[in-house]
Amino acid sequence: MKKICVIIIGILICFLGCNKKDEQVVRIAYMPGLMTSQLFIGIARGYFEEEGIKVALSQFNNGPDIITAIRGKSVDIGFGLVPSLIISRTNGLNIKSIGGVTFENVNTRTSSLIVHIDSEIKSVQDLRGKRIAVIAEGTSEYFMLLRYLRINGIKKEDVEIISIPHTEMVFALTSKSVDVAAAPEPFITMGALDKKTKIFDYYYPDDKTIEIITALAHEDFINADPELIAKFSRVIDKTTDFINNNEEEFRKMLPALDQHGIRFKVSKEVADSFTMIGFRNAPTYAGVEAVMDVLIENNVIKEKINIENLIYSPK
Repeated sequence: MKKICVIIIGILICFLGCNKKDEQVVRIAYMPGLMTSQLFIGIARGYFEEEGIKVALSQFNNGPDIITAIRGKSVDIGFGLVPSLIISRTNGLNIKSIGGVTFENVNTRTSSLIVHIDSEIKSVQDLRGKRIAVIAEGTSEYFMLLRYLRINGIKKEDVEIISIPHTEMVFALTSKSVDVAAAPEPFITMGALDKKTKIFDYYYPDDKTIEIITALAHEDFINADPELIAKFSRVIDKTTDFINNNEEEFRKMLPALDQHGIRFKVSKEVADSFTMIGFRNAPTYAGVEAVMDVLIENNVIKEKINIENLIYSPK
C-alpha cells in the first residue's frame, strides 16, 4: 500500500511538473487605457490560462514605442496602433495584426478634444496659437488631429503640439501646461467627473470608421509558432464576445484589474460612466483602408499598400 501511494504521488508530481513545463510564457505590451480591454479581460477571466498561456505584461506610454519593442524582440505581442502597423510595413518591418481591434466612429465618439472646465476656447478658430496635447506623433490621435485642423483651415504651424501620456492629460489641462488635449475614454470621463475638464469637440471623421488598436506581432514570431497564434486568436474571440454581450459585467470587472497584474486603474464611478468603446475580433479591410486614407492625406505614406500583408491569416 505504501509503495502504491509513493507511485501515485510520483505520477502527480510528474503530471503537475509537465503541465508547468508546457505552459507558454508570452510577453505582451499594452498602453494604459480601456482600448486594450481585450487583453485585460482575457487575463481577468482566465482565457489565456485556459489556453496554456502565461502572460508577462509590459506597460508602454504610446504605440510607436510598442513597435520599437516588437522590432527589438523585447516583447512578443503588442497591442499597438493601426497607423503604426501601416507605417512600419511601408518601412520594411514585417509586422502583422494577429487579431482584436478597437474602432472609433460617430456612433461611439470615445475620442474627443477636451479643455479645462473654465476654458475660453469656444470655436475651432480659437485653437490658433494654442498648445494641444497628443499622446505621441505617429498615433491615431496625432493624424486625426492634423486632419481636423486642416479641414478647418488651420495649419500644423498655427498650433503647438505637445506629447503627453494619456494618464497625465487632465493634470496638464488643470495646471495649464496645455490648452487642449486629444483624449480617449476613460480619461474624458475621469476629467469630467472630477469637474476639471469638459469636451470641446469630437475630432475624428463623421463619415468613417477608424480602427485604432490591434494586437501586433513580427512575422518571425508568428511563423515560429502558428499554434500559439491560434490559441491567442481564440482568447481574443472569447474576450470580444464577452465585452460586446456583457457590458454591465464588463464594467464591474474594470475596478479590479490591478488584482491581475495590470497597472492601469479605473475607479467604479468611471467604470460605470465612460462611453463604451467599439471592439471587434479582427481589423476589417474597410477600417484599415480608412486609416491609410488619412495617412495619405497627411503625406505620411505615398500610396495604399496591400492590406493582406497587414493582417495575419492562417494558411
